[in-house]
Amino acid sequence: MTDYKAIFGKKIKFLTSDLSAAEGEGEIFYSNTDSKFKTAVASAAWSAGSNVNTARSFAASAGTQTANVWFGGEVYPNPNAGTEEYNGSGWSTSNNMNVGRGSIGGFGTQTAAVAVAGTHPAPSDVVANVEEYDGSSWTAGNNYPASITNSTGSGTLTAGIHMGGHNGTASQVASNEYDGTNWTGGGDMNTGRDAFMSATQGTQTATLVAGGGPSPAGMNCETYDGSSWTEVGNLPAANNSHKGGGTQTNAVSFGGELPGGVPTGVEAYTWDGTSWTASANMTKHRIQHGGSGTGTAALAISGVQPGLISDTEEFNITAMTVTAAAWASGGNLNTARRAAGTFGTQTAAVCAAGSSSDPGVTITLNSESYDGTSWTEGGNQNTGGYGRGCFGVQTAGVFTGGYAGPPGVNITATETYDGSSYSTSPATLNTGRSNTGHCGISTAGLLFAGPPDADATEEWNGSAWSNGEDLATGRNAAASFGTQTAAVCAGGRAPPPAATKNTEHYDGTDWTSGAAMSDNHEHTNGGSGLQTDGLVSGNMPASATTEGYDGTSWSTRPSMGTAVMQHSTATQGTSTAALVSGGGNPPGVRSTTQEFTGDTGALNLKTITDS
Repeated sequence: MTDYKAIFGKKIKFLTSDLSAAEGEGEIFYSNTDSKFKTAVASAAWSAGSNVNTARSFAASAGTQTANVWFGGEVYPNPNAGTEEYNGSGWSTSNNMNVGRGSIGGFGTQTAAVAVAGTHPAPSDVVANVEEYDGSSWTAGNNYPASITNSTGSGTLTAGIHMGGHNGTASQVASNEYDGTNWTGGGDMNTGRDAFMSATQGTQTATLVAGGGPSPAGMNCETYDGSSWTEVGNLPAANNSHKGGGTQTNAVSFGGELPGGVPTGVEAYTWDGTSWTASANMTKHRIQHGGSGTGTAALAISGVQPGLISDTEEFNITAMTVTAAAWASGGNLNTARRAAGTFGTQTAAVCAAGSSSDPGVTITLNSESYDGTSWTEGGNQNTGGYGRGCFGVQTAGVFTGGYAGPPGVNITATETYDGSSYSTSPATLNTGRSNTGHCGISTAGLLFAGPPDADATEEWNGSAWSNGEDLATGRNAAASFGTQTAAVCAGGRAPPPAATKNTEHYDGTDWTSGAAMSDNHEHTNGGSGLQTDGLVSGNMPASATTEGYDGTSWSTRPSMGTAVMQHSTATQGTSTAALVSGGGNPPGVRSTTQEFTGDTGALNLKTITDS
């Protein structure tokens, strides 16, 4: 009898622990722990991505799931010129198009995209404008041969094809090829269509279109060979206002509605070059959305359900089961508080001081420790305070500064924590202040900003404070994270009460300018992560918004479950394992704890049986 090795050229692996990486797809192995044969199987699934900055409909997108650009559209009834980029984790804003428009078409990549025609102003005046995107800014190109809406395309900026659409009177059959400068007529489709999907990763000489209106085009599909269109297998159900991605032989279609405006639900279909097959459903029905990517890794963006929605969903066919990044509730604090200080990690943190009332300020000395599940009362602080700076780990932390309450005294006292009790250090801050930025460890900490000396920086060496370089932009209530020699100060109020999106980097000697935040994030009292991989959440007024920073640009992350302000974040948390405690959402203070976990993946293992 032929055995497995004779067929595949290798033996079945004998393992004491399961395979975990995507490279294990299709492998058969024997799990000694479970006493079973197993294999990893690819499957289709949708998972939540981060929200866009501005929800809109009838926008276009280009690129892949991890390098996408989304542009134009409308916030009914107004056209939108906005541009946002997706890096696989979150959305960041880029420069606007020159002409905002709805029902826009497009194709290309994140750094070389083409925006085609649409309506300006939305939703009535049809235009032929073309613009090119270089990853930063838009430049006008030669107009499209016709003024159309709800068209779409495939290919690259220098070898693209755009087809279909509606000219205000009828759905169009024309396709036109683009060489980066000029448009040339291509073969006509067999069926006129608008509001349809295309294989966004297809080429000028090999692409696919499916569905679209008006009836009977809702199920009809065609492929292009560079000169002519050929009808191929229909979609399982009539559909328009849907999106998709992929190539001529491997594509996905998702969302949309029946001609006439009847929602089709959350269905997605995959194409193998011959026929369509029902795939995993989206978690949320949407129409007039953006979407692009490959047949196995696509992105559904914003759209309508029936009002505008801002969320993103990611489609994957993979042997890995993807768990999307998300916030979850942790154990509540024993003492509700705002403007407290929290240091440590998501599973080993300390939260202390702050105000236990709102309105008004009621200073608390209370200190609590977190083990990843619940908070336990610890030794009280000696000084307490509101808006204190802090840094360190659960067994070696530092608290300093803050507001002592009426009559408006800013604290200079410094306290150290050993995991059980606080000791007052003989070293004091050079300048007492509250609502500061802070980061670092107990032997190398950093304190900056905060009134009354809102641009001052001080460094802690474990026993004494010394002055560092002033911030370029003084502020208070800013977000902060990093280390003493690689820190970030972002957002806040500068000068009060004006909110700012300004970001600065500290290298241990100098502050330099960084990228502006998408939001201003004031009264966040901290952040998590490193200078090149950080996370900030909340705002004033109370907000659930979250942003990530890669050292160069800010982008959105999933929102918190509870909107807060004047909360505190564990200073040694990471961008994928953050902890937020307490805060305010006036009136009142909160005892809530919120935990952020980044994207995770696990191999989709199946047990092999003989039945």
